[in-house]
Amino acid sequence: MQPSPFAESLIEDVRPILRSIQRVVTPPKPFDPATSTRTFRIAVPAITALIAEVFAWINEAAPGVALEWVNPGPHLYDAVANEEIDLALLGADKPLPEGLMEQVMPTLQRFTYMRAGHPAAEIWNKQAWLDWPHVMVGMSNAARQTVEDRIARDGMERRIGAHLPEFSGVAPLLARTNMLGTTVPLFMADDVKTYGLIAKRPPVELPDITFRFFWSARLSQDPGGKWLRSTVIDAYQHINERALNTLGAAASQRGHQ
Repeated sequence: MQPSPFAESLIEDVRPILRSIQRVVTPPKPFDPATSTRTFRIAVPAITALIAEVFAWINEAAPGVALEWVNPGPHLYDAVANEEIDLALLGADKPLPEGLMEQVMPTLQRFTYMRAGHPAAEIWNKQAWLDWPHVMVGMSNAARQTVEDRIARDGMERRIGAHLPEFSGVAPLLARTNMLGTTVPLFMADDVKTYGLIAKRPPVELPDITFRFFWSARLSQDPGGKWLRSTVIDAYQHINERALNTLGAAASQRGHQ
């Protein structure tokens, strides 16, 4: 027997319903990280330090667990609600759709990064921030469009020198050019020291950004899902704290020079 064209058209809509029914009638299976061979999928920006931290923790505590790190797509909320993705991270710039649960993270300030010795560092003002070319990373509206909206509202326009798909390419580019990169410390956690960058508060008023992790409400009590969320969110908080400490140490060192 072969499914009819109408039946095939229903497959994608019916699969989430069948998974939900199966989960209701099947008792939750215990999850042991040390022996599990489960594969998880997370949609979180490619933050180099966070990726390394999460995989290091998983390699130590759950060597059999596999993790697929995928880029957030245009239909991310639907994918998470349908349990195609176990955990995701985006800006908390709009109401969370039904069927999802979240953990909102502390609000982050933006900094502008540049190579040590950048000409703009000597006279750091609004005109310098606008005149030198910027690196833009394709991400959510919360992380990107809010900056463009704010400076446009104030009648300003910054130069865009490069568009990159991921944050991992920002630091090497800044280290070898006179471009600027404005983002939160979390995304540049270890890169400041590795690539010899400096960070300054933008001389223009920019909104802070708040991120949130979110997942399907149907997975809220899943033992494996709980373990994954705890692992990734703890790593996120650890990396963010380390990034802020790096900035603080750098500022203190400049103050004593």
